[in-house]
Amino acid sequence: MPEKTLWRSPNGSLYLASLFFALMGVCIKLLTGSDSSTNGLGWRLAGSHNMDAVPIAFYRSLFPALALLPWLWHDLFKNETRRHLPVLILRGLAGGGAMVAYFVAIDRTELSTAVLLNYTSPVWAALLAGYFLKESVPRNIYLAFPVAFSGVYFLTGGAGEAPEPGRMVGYLAGLGSAVLAGIAYTSVRQLSSHVSPLMVVFWFSLVSCVIVLPWLPSHPLPSPSEWVLLLLAGIFAGVAQWTMTIGYQLNKAARASTMNIATVAITSLLAMTLLGERFTSRDGVGMLLILLGLVIASRR
Repeated sequence: MPEKTLWRSPNGSLYLASLFFALMGVCIKLLTGSDSSTNGLGWRLAGSHNMDAVPIAFYRSLFPALALLPWLWHDLFKNETRRHLPVLILRGLAGGGAMVAYFVAIDRTELSTAVLLNYTSPVWAALLAGYFLKESVPRNIYLAFPVAFSGVYFLTGGAGEAPEPGRMVGYLAGLGSAVLAGIAYTSVRQLSSHVSPLMVVFWFSLVSCVIVLPWLPSHPLPSPSEWVLLLLAGIFAGVAQWTMTIGYQLNKAARASTMNIATVAITSLLAMTLLGERFTSRDGVGMLLILLGLVIASRR
């Protein structure tokens, strides 16, 4: 019997999180229905839907919160939990905002593009960890920043024709989700071993539900097939959040966040095979530069 299971190892937990985050992203893209005109296998199996980011964020967070509540009920009232409640709420606010912005980006752009913009968060997480947690910021982060954002420049149109307003909203939402995710990841690192990973996931899910609840009544209830996709997205997200939290507690924030580059590769592969996504040459240049920046950031 190995001493450490895959999800309890520093590297294995983060790679598992990458896989489940990618699967969640596919479910979210199928729910938005933005690219249902393509001939991907996922569209043929799931059909076309047109859900907004608010109900998706609510139900995607509701399932993990309800599933974890019976297990964590008694721990909610412990002194250790109450002592770290402000950081738990901050993590929920930042993570919930990042999630909504990320879902808007998925709706308005290709899944691969949204994921790539969201995963510029390692640069923000490293800088924020250096400022708030006094962790040393590697020199390569300062090189990674201009390289990655030159890729963003190409991806969003560069010196050529400006993208249509809807896509530009998606690009800005993707970058906004990255900054908020950097704040959320830094707060997870600050919680460290003081609070269990499941408790962090529970408060993230609970706070995310609360912040989008006021806008929920204006949206119709999901259809039966949408309930299935939402349930799958909730399961994938819950497992991903759990394994990611373990990974962040076993690594420094700057290093742990950069290891999630695997999510970009896995999601791009799934987007091409299941969703039929294709890219222009300018998109390709931008994506490669962003990936190069993330690779630079991930090196010791």
